[in-house]
Amino acid sequence: MEQNEEIILEQQVPAGKVYGERAAWTGVFLGGPIVAGYFIAENYKLFEQPEKAKRTWIISTIATVIIFGALFFAPNAEKLPRYIVPIIFAGITYWIIQYYQGNDIKAHVQAGGGVYSRWRAALVGYSYSRCAFGRGICCWYKRHS
Repeated sequence: MEQNEEIILEQQVPAGKVYGERAAWTGVFLGGPIVAGYFIAENYKLFEQPEKAKRTWIISTIATVIIFGALFFAPNAEKLPRYIVPIIFAGITYWIIQYYQGNDIKAHVQAGGGVYSRWRAALVGYSYSRCAFGRGICCWYKRHS
């Protein structure tokens, strides 16, 4: 081989995109803890860890029910500023993704894999919040009719 020849190594670019910490923060702020479960589970699916994805859905569903149940029955919960709870959810999700998936996300990005934008995460969060609002209205209507 000549010294001037360049060796081109073909590197497989990972398929799919991941939800990074910042994108998840945005989506969870708008959509709540169930959206956190969606983002984390989708990342686990991409990293070919389906058992962790299933476990994430179970944990996030139970956490959503417990958290909103606790907020519903908590005395003086209406005095709590409305932005505090979403900020707490978003912060916890940011930490969870960083702690459990941070290395996998970094490796995915360094290998040329994509990351979903914060806009997409915001749309997912907003969509989940509207679905939850619609379900709440339906339940309220059935209860009071």
